[in-house]
Amino acid sequence: MRLFNNCIKVIVVKKNAEKQCGIVIKSYLPGKQKLIVLDQYHGKVEMVPNVATVYAGMHVIYTRMPAAGSHYFMNDVEIIDVPCELVQHDLLFLHHIFELCLYGIPFGNCAQDVYELLVRLYNMQAHFKNSYNKKIFLFKLLQVIGMHPDSGQDQALSLNRLTFEPLDILLHETIDLEVESALDIWLTECIIAHPYNRNFKTVHFLAKNRVV
Repeated sequence: MRLFNNCIKVIVVKKNAEKQCGIVIKSYLPGKQKLIVLDQYHGKVEMVPNVATVYAGMHVIYTRMPAAGSHYFMNDVEIIDVPCELVQHDLLFLHHIFELCLYGIPFGNCAQDVYELLVRLYNMQAHFKNSYNKKIFLFKLLQVIGMHPDSGQDQALSLNRLTFEPLDILLHETIDLEVESALDIWLTECIIAHPYNRNFKTVHFLAKNRVV
């Protein structure tokens, strides 16, 4: 997965009712003229961009036009944001998020809640410099996607409050070691239960010996 590393943030001030927003979760460029995009209203879709400078991680605004089959053309692309702090601090964490979206969301699924959660991640990048907050975000993401472990009922009870508490509040709380332990078990079992877990390249995110 190739990420945009030239961390230039572009503020888009022009509003156009015909345009839509999305986050690129996988780029096949330049080998293939294809992107996997988490579109704001249409969920995970395949798109063919009219430029070759669109990379995984970019939050973009574009004109979406039907193409052959299930593909769409992506025209008039403008950059809204790129996750500079996340790329610089913990690239694996960002990779892991995109892998979960790539393998956890069906094509054509209207994943608006996931898109909005990722936008909040981009807007609060500075709060994800410790593993506890990253695990809370992954917990929220997996729940929105609809992924749950086959077991882990005891952990689910311990994590019940995290389900309903807003993310911005949770990220400002003191680290709770008991909750973090429950998160470790819940997230690990959730990944193990996933049918495509062998395709994941970043599951070592939860390894105990990781610094971040």
